[in-house]
Amino acid sequence: MQPLSDPARHEPLTDLPWDDNRARDAVAAICRDVEAAFDPERLWPMHPRDDDPVAAPDGIFRGVLVGAAGTLLGLQRLAEAGLHTPTLDGAAIAGGLHEASLASPDETGAGASLLVG
Repeated sequence: MQPLSDPARHEPLTDLPWDDNRARDAVAAICRDVEAAFDPERLWPMHPRDDDPVAAPDGIFRGVLVGAAGTLLGLQRLAEAGLHTPTLDGAAIAGGLHEASLASPDETGAGASLLVG
């Protein structure tokens, strides 16, 4: 049986005490990196290890589960919690996802679903 996580893929634990500000700064930095990776045509790149042969014909994931809709939802929730100041127009990006997902769903035969489609 494979382990659920690989410690080599994570930062090691430290002896530093918990610090709310350091945690908030780290979340904000991750959000900035996510926004910087956005491409108006390709949305967000897929991780090389996530290459999926049954993925969308155009290779772009738009759904909530592993795609752009989920990324936007996460960024919005973090913004609502005061942990991120968005620089992208999430509503405009989300507005274009439905039509594009009809033309190229995340999974073959998934239909018009933003969860997995």
